[in-house]
Amino acid sequence: MTPWQTWLSAWKGNASRLLETPFSMPREPGDLFALGLFAAGLADAACLRQTRLLSSGQPRLQFLLLCALVRLRQGRPCSTEGELLALMEPLESLPESGWEFLDLSALATAQASAFSALRQELSNLCQELSKDPHACAPLTGTQDRDPRPLLCVDTEGGELTLGFARHEAATDGLLADLAVRCGTSTTDIDPRCAAALVAAVDPRSGLHEDQRAAVRKALEERFVVLTGGPGTGKTTVVACLLWALCEADPTLHPEHVVLCAPTGRAQARLSESVATNLERLGAQGILLSPAQSGLSRCSSSTLHTLLGARPDGSFRHHAGHRLPHRVVVVDEASMIDLGMFAALLAAVPQTSHLVLVGDPDQLPSVEAGAVLADLMMAPRLATHRTALTFTWRNQGRIAECSRALNEGEWSFDLAPSLGLEAWIGGEGTQEGSVRHLGGTLEALLDHWMMRWFETPDFGRILCATHGGPSGREAVNRACDERLRARTGRNGMFLPGQPVILGKNHPEHGLWNGDLGTIEERHGEPWAVFGSVSVRAGELQGLESAWAITVHKSQGSEFPEVLFLLPERDTPLLTRQIAYTAITRARQCVLLWGDPKMLSLAAARKEDRPSRLRRF
Repeated sequence: MTPWQTWLSAWKGNASRLLETPFSMPREPGDLFALGLFAAGLADAACLRQTRLLSSGQPRLQFLLLCALVRLRQGRPCSTEGELLALMEPLESLPESGWEFLDLSALATAQASAFSALRQELSNLCQELSKDPHACAPLTGTQDRDPRPLLCVDTEGGELTLGFARHEAATDGLLADLAVRCGTSTTDIDPRCAAALVAAVDPRSGLHEDQRAAVRKALEERFVVLTGGPGTGKTTVVACLLWALCEADPTLHPEHVVLCAPTGRAQARLSESVATNLERLGAQGILLSPAQSGLSRCSSSTLHTLLGARPDGSFRHHAGHRLPHRVVVVDEASMIDLGMFAALLAAVPQTSHLVLVGDPDQLPSVEAGAVLADLMMAPRLATHRTALTFTWRNQGRIAECSRALNEGEWSFDLAPSLGLEAWIGGEGTQEGSVRHLGGTLEALLDHWMMRWFETPDFGRILCATHGGPSGREAVNRACDERLRARTGRNGMFLPGQPVILGKNHPEHGLWNGDLGTIEERHGEPWAVFGSVSVRAGELQGLESAWAITVHKSQGSEFPEVLFLLPERDTPLLTRQIAYTAITRARQCVLLWGDPKMLSLAAARKEDRPSRLRRF
C-alpha cells in the first residue's frame, strides 16, 4: 500500500476500496491535521487506528483523542492546552521520500488555514470535558455499568490540563500512598541500627562522606530515593544498608528482602553488584561475609515478576494483597513508568523499607511519565531524598562534559579531531578523555572492525536513532556486510559478531538487552553471554549489535564508547540522550558527526512534569 492508502485505511477505515482510491487532499481540518502528523512521523498507522476505534467514529472525539495519544506516545501522560495546540501548528519539515504524490507546501498551507478552526474546536472540547467527565466515550469494550471516562481535565494551578483518566487515577493513588509513607518515618535510629551503622560506615570501608550519609538516611526513613550518576557507589550504599538492617534486626531474614529492577538485565546486575560489594566489605573485616550473614540468599526479580503481572494488565499483588517483603530495593528507577510505579507502591507494605535507586539525569521511561525526576522535585519528599555526588569513575573530561550537558551550557571546546590512524593506534584514548573523530562513516566502520578483531569488546557504538545513515539499523547492516566480506561466508550469525537479545529467556538466565558474541562450535553458531552459551537458532529476538541505541545501553558500561551523532537535528536528540551515551564509558568517549548537534542536544531537555512534582 502507498502511504496515502495506509493513512486512509488507519484513519478512515476504508480498507475495502484502498486500491481504487486516488489521492485527494482532505478538506476537514481534523483530517488535514491527522495527515500532517502521519507524514511527519509523529503518528503511525497503529496510533491512527487506535484513535479511530476508541472514538467510535465520532469526528470531534477522534480529533481530541489523536492529540492526547500523540502526546502519550511522547511519554506525556497529560498535556496543557498550549502543548496540544503546538501539535497543530503547520508542519514545516516533512519527509520527501514516499510522499511524491503530495504537495507538502499545499498541505502546510491547508493546515495553516485550518489552524484557527482547530484551535477553537480543541478549546470547546476541553471545556465540555471539564464540565462533564463523561463527555468523552468510555473505553471500548468496557462492560462496567458505570464505565470510566477515557479522558479527564485538571484545572489545578489555573491551567487546563488534558490527560487520560487511568494515568490521573494512578497519580491520585501515588499521592495518597506517598502521603502515608512520609508519615511513617522511623525518625530516630533504633539503638541496634545505630550500632550496625557504626560498623557499616567504618572508615576502613573507604565509603565517601555522602555514602555514609545515604546509609544513615535509609535507616532513618522507610521510604528513600537514592540518586547518583554512574560510578558514585549506589550499590555499595545498598549493600551497607542491607547488612545494617539485618544486623540490627535478628528477625529480618534474607527471604524478607528483594532486589528488583524494571528489566531482567538490570535485576541480574543489581544482584551481582550487591553480592560483590558484600563480599568486598566482608573480606576487609568490616561486615560479615555474605555466607555468614545470609544476604547472598536475597531474592531478585523484575518488577513485572515481583508484582505478578497478568495478561489483562492487572497484578496479583496490589493494595488488597500486598507483597510479603519487609525490604524492597528497586534499581534503575528512572526507567519506571507512571503506571508501574503506582502498582509497585500499592503492593509494597507501607511499613516496609522501600529504597528507589537511580539516576534522574538519564533517559526517562519508554512509557508515560518520568517518575524519578518528579520525585526529585517534589517539595514534601526533600527529607526522603539522598544524592551521591562523588564519582569513583568517569573522571576528567567525561565528568566535565556530563556536568556541562546537564547544565545545558557545554561550549564543546573539544580537542582537534582525532585521525582514524591515530585512534586505531591507541592515541587519544586516555582515561576520562572525550575526543572527536574525523573521517567518513565508512572509513570509521572499517577501522572499528579492524580494532574489534584485535581486541574484542573494547567498546560499543551507540546511536541516537534506529533509522538514518548513522542509525543503529544502517550501521549494523554495514558492519555485517564487512564481516561477511572478511570471512568469505554468508549467514545471519558469524563468528566474532556481537549480538544483543531483544527478548527475555529466563530458562537460560538471559534477559532483554544482554550483550554477547557469536562463536562457532561443531559447525554451528552459538551465542555466548559470559558463562552462558546457547545455540543462536534457539534464541528469539537475537540481533546484531555492533551498534545499539542509547536507550538499550542504559545501565551498561563499556571501556570505550563511540557515539554517532545524527546527520540532522531531531527531537530524539535530547540532553538525556547525550548524557546517557557519554556516561556509558569507563575510559574514553569518541564522537563522530557534527559537534554542534551536541549543542542542540544540551539545549533540549525532555521534561514530563506531572502532579507528583507538586507533592
